[in-house]
Amino acid sequence: MPAVEDQVTRGLLVRDDGHLTFTDAGRDVLADIFRVWRERFISELPEWQPDQNGELTSALDRVSERLFTEHAALHPPPPTRETVP
Repeated sequence: MPAVEDQVTRGLLVRDDGHLTFTDAGRDVLADIFRVWRERFISELPEWQPDQNGELTSALDRVSERLFTEHAALHPPPPTRETVP
């Protein structure tokens, strides 16, 4: 899969015994994606102060992560010649 190979080449993923895992750099990029989603939610809630409501902050973090993973599941990369039966 070219998209995966690109991430391996960029040092964001590593192959380990047939499995893919995030490198430290990959985890940092993923954390940045979650941060951007969270900031987007915060911008939509101008009266909310993140440091005043830890429960809402945690909920927004979970929503950000879920949106990211659901988007990835619903929009997988197109198949390549290698993956087409």
